[in-house]
Amino acid sequence: MLIDRHPGRSSQTIGIARELGTDPELIHEPSVGVVGTKGDSQCYLGVMAKVEAIHDRLKSRVGKGPGQLKLRLVQPEYTIATSDGIRNGTREMRYSLIGREVTNEALCEHLSATGLAGTIAVVACDKPPVGTLAALLEHNQPAIIMSDGPIHPGTDPKTGEALDIVSAYQVAGNPDPELRLRIACHACPASAAAVACSLITLCRRSSASSACSRCTWWPRRPTIRAGSMSSLPNWWTFSPSLWRRI
Repeated sequence: MLIDRHPGRSSQTIGIARELGTDPELIHEPSVGVVGTKGDSQCYLGVMAKVEAIHDRLKSRVGKGPGQLKLRLVQPEYTIATSDGIRNGTREMRYSLIGREVTNEALCEHLSATGLAGTIAVVACDKPPVGTLAALLEHNQPAIIMSDGPIHPGTDPKTGEALDIVSAYQVAGNPDPELRLRIACHACPASAAAVACSLITLCRRSSASSACSRCTWWPRRPTIRAGSMSSLPNWWTFSPSLWRRI
């Protein structure tokens, strides 16, 4: 979507550009932006910091100077989700089960209404990544999807045994309240930000090579049909080299 020259429609776009610290003269250029998944879960604690870091890096690359990208940068957007781990076995788990669809619909609205020509998505947990991927495929524009990574595992300070959230569920029936509390306190000591993250670039492979050699900034637009997963392996490429160019 290219913002037209109508002063009423341009006024807020100019205001956003000023607030973000980008050039208002670029508001008529193709839009790019960063999105993230958020929710009441330890899984999402590292998402916002990564989204802001990517956004700041993009902002440094956007402009009209030599070597800069003539693009309109939009403000970061986030979806909402609910934690399986916290709500498992409760009535509130019903809200977690629809997290995939909630994420998908929210992102479909944002991507389509904003008309993003390129998107970087930082995702976490299990259902939001699926909803995000589906939205990016439906939007059918170049994108990078990055996982925030799993929750960092812990260690039982008394026994030295490796722990994770499963360990905490396994001791739920133990009659020792001190043990239950100790495992709960040490099962998930850090957010996903403490571990390495994975990165996947949605781009078309070069006909001459399996590497993403023809990519410059945003990958070439994929030709996959919305909802069709059969051709995904043909252009789904792990491409950290593209990420390093940001």
